[in-house]
Amino acid sequence: MFKGLNIKNKILVIVLLVSVVAQIAVATIASVSLVSLKNYSINAGAKLGNTASVQSENAFKEDAEDYLLKLTKEKASKTDSLLAKFSSDVSSISRGIEDIYKNKSNFIGKDLPLPEMTKPGDINDVYSASSKIFSNGFSNSVNLERKLLSNAEYIVKPVYINNYGIDSIYIGTKTGICYIYSVYNDKIRFVPSERKWYIDAKKAVENKIDSPVWQSTYKDIATGNLCITCSKAFTDSSGNTIGVVGSDMFIETIKEEITSTKVGDTGYAFVVDNDGKIIMHPNYDESGFEKEPLKNNNISEGFAGLLNDMKSGNTGIKTVDIENKSCFAAYTKMPTTSWSICIVSNADEIVAPAANIKDQIENTTNTMVDYMDSVLQATIIICISLFIVFFVLSILLALKLSKTITNPILKLSKGAAIIGKGNLSYKLDVDSKDEIGQLANQFNNMTSDLKKYTNQIKKTTAEKERMKSELSIAKTIQLSMLPCIFPPFPQRSDFDIYATMNPAKSVGGDFYDFFLIDDDHIAVVIADVSGKGVAAALFMVIAKTLIKNQALNGYSPDKVFRLVNTQLCANNKAQMFVTAFLGILNLKTGEFIYSNAGHNKPLLYRSGDKFDWIETKPGFVLAGFKNLRYKLERIKMNPGNMLYLYTDGITEAQDEKGKLFTGKRLKGILNLTNVEELNIKEILGKVKDEVALFSKDTKQSDDMTMLLLKYFGSEKKDL
Repeated sequence: MFKGLNIKNKILVIVLLVSVVAQIAVATIASVSLVSLKNYSINAGAKLGNTASVQSENAFKEDAEDYLLKLTKEKASKTDSLLAKFSSDVSSISRGIEDIYKNKSNFIGKDLPLPEMTKPGDINDVYSASSKIFSNGFSNSVNLERKLLSNAEYIVKPVYINNYGIDSIYIGTKTGICYIYSVYNDKIRFVPSERKWYIDAKKAVENKIDSPVWQSTYKDIATGNLCITCSKAFTDSSGNTIGVVGSDMFIETIKEEITSTKVGDTGYAFVVDNDGKIIMHPNYDESGFEKEPLKNNNISEGFAGLLNDMKSGNTGIKTVDIENKSCFAAYTKMPTTSWSICIVSNADEIVAPAANIKDQIENTTNTMVDYMDSVLQATIIICISLFIVFFVLSILLALKLSKTITNPILKLSKGAAIIGKGNLSYKLDVDSKDEIGQLANQFNNMTSDLKKYTNQIKKTTAEKERMKSELSIAKTIQLSMLPCIFPPFPQRSDFDIYATMNPAKSVGGDFYDFFLIDDDHIAVVIADVSGKGVAAALFMVIAKTLIKNQALNGYSPDKVFRLVNTQLCANNKAQMFVTAFLGILNLKTGEFIYSNAGHNKPLLYRSGDKFDWIETKPGFVLAGFKNLRYKLERIKMNPGNMLYLYTDGITEAQDEKGKLFTGKRLKGILNLTNVEELNIKEILGKVKDEVALFSKDTKQSDDMTMLLLKYFGSEKKDL
C-alpha cells in the first residue's frame, strides 16, 4: 500500500489515518481523565517536593563532608610530599657536611669570595648561582675552616640545581662562619648562631631529635616572595653541634597546590602553622587580612575551636561560622612540618541544590495544574467544533509534521557528504530536539573531536622534536666534558693516546679520561656507570671529577679509588655504582702502576708480540660499600708497547640472535690487525667497524668506550 510513496507522503497518510480514528476516542475520555489527573498531581507534587528536599539536603551534606575530608587528605599528602623532599635534601646536605668535617684530611678546599665580590645571578637561572662566604674573624683556624667549607659546593650545587623552588642554601658554624649558595651578592653580615633557624636546629640536637626544624613564612628581602626555612644541625663524633645547614624555599612552590583548590563557587583552602597562625590563604596578600585570628577576640567560637584543633594536629570536619557564614571545614595535619591544612565550603552552597529541587518540583506542579485547567476548558470547546474542521486541521498537521521530520534528514545527509570530503569545520544546522537532532549533535561533536585530535597530534609531534633537540644538546655537552682533541699533547713524542665513546642513549654513563700529573707521569681512566640515560650521565660527571681531583693530588691508583669510593658512598641514595680502571705510566722508566675497581681486564701489546690480558685482580666497584681497599699492581711497559682499555659495551655487543661479541673475539681481532702499520686511531676504528659488522642492525644496548695508549719512551713516535 505504501511502497510507491516517499517518506514524506508515508508520514502524511499514517498521521491522517491515526488522527481520524483516535480523535473520537480521545475527545470522549479526555475531560474525565484531565480532572482526575489534576487532583492527583496537586497532592503528589506537594508530597514529592517535601520528601525530595529533606532527603537531598541530608545526602548532599553527607557527600560534601566525605568529599571535603578526602580532598583535604589528598591535598595534605601532596603538599607534605613536597615538604618531605625539601626536608630530605636539607638532611642529605647536613650529613654530607658532617662527613667533610669528620674527614678533613681528605679535602683541600679553596678561598671563596665575600658575597659582594661575586657576580649577581639570575633568579630564574639556577646555573647562575655561586658560592660565597663570610666570617666574624680571620684567624688561622677560621681560615682553614672556611677553606674546608668550600667543598660544600659539591654537595649543595646538585640539590640547588634540581630544586627550582629553593631560594638559597646556607651553612652557619658555631665559629661564626657562614657559607651561602645562591644567586644574590648582597653585602650581608650576621652571626649564624644568633639566628632562629640555627638556634632551633641546635635545640633539636640537644633534645635528641634527628629531623630538620621549620620556620614560619616570611618575605624574602631580595624578591619579595614568601619563603619558608628548613634547617638541620651537623655534629662532631661526640654529638656536639658544629653548625647548621639551612635552606629557604619559595612558598609559591606549594602555595599554588593549596590556594588553587576550589570547591564550588565559594570553597577555598588555607594552612595553619604550629602556633595557629595562617601562613597560606587565597587572600593572604590582601590588605587587612587577619593572619593571626586566634589573637582576635571577635572571631566565632566555632572558628577558634577549628584553629585550635588544627594547631593540635587533629583531623576532622566541622560546621563553623567564618566571617558570619555557616561553613563546612575539613582539616588534617601534614606530618613533615606539623602544619595543618583546611578546606572550607559555604554550607548554603552545599544544600542549595536541595532547595532548588523542592522549588522546581513545586513550580512544575503548579505549571502542570494551570495547564490542565486550560486544557480542560479548551477540550470542551474543541470537542464541539473539532469534528467539523478536523479533517482540514489533520491535513495541515500532517503536512507540518512530515516536513519537520524529513527536512532535518535532508540537512543531515547533505552535511554528512560535506564532512566526508574532509571539511571538519562544517557544522550541521539541525535545530530539532528529537533523535535526528541528537544524531546531528553527535556528528558535530565527532568533527570537533577529530579536529582537536588532529591539532593534538601536531602539538605532540612538535613536543617530541623539542625533547629530541634538548637530549641532543645534552649529549653534546656530555661528550665535550671528555677529552676530544687529538692529538691531545702534540708536543710530546714519548707517548700517543686516542679514545672514543658512543653512548647507547642520547646521553650515557661510560667515560674515559687522561691527563698529565706532571711532566713524567700520565694517568689514564676508563669507567662504566650502572644504568643509562641522564641519571648515569650525572653520576658519571661526579665520578670523573672526583677521580681526576684525587689523582692530581699525587695519590697512587689504589688510594685514589679508596678516597673516591668513600666520597661516592656518602650520598648515594640512587644506589648507583661505577666500575673503573685507573693507571699511571712513568714516561721515563715505563713503569705502569694501576688499580682495578671491578672493571674489564685491559689488553697489553708488547712490540713484536701479540695483545694479551694483563694480570689484574679486580676489586669491588666504586660506590658499592664504604671503607674498601683496592690492590695496587704494576707492570713494565717498553717502547712500542700499547695498552687497550674498553668497557663491557664492546664485549657484550649482541647480534640479531642475541649472541655476545665476547672478549675472546675482541682479542682475536686485535691480534689479526697489523698494529705496527696502523696508528692508534686506525686501530680503534678497526675494532669499532668489527663490532658494527657483528651487530649489524641490532640496536645498541650499552655504551661503547675504548682508549688506546702507545708508549714510545725515548724513541720518537711516527707522526
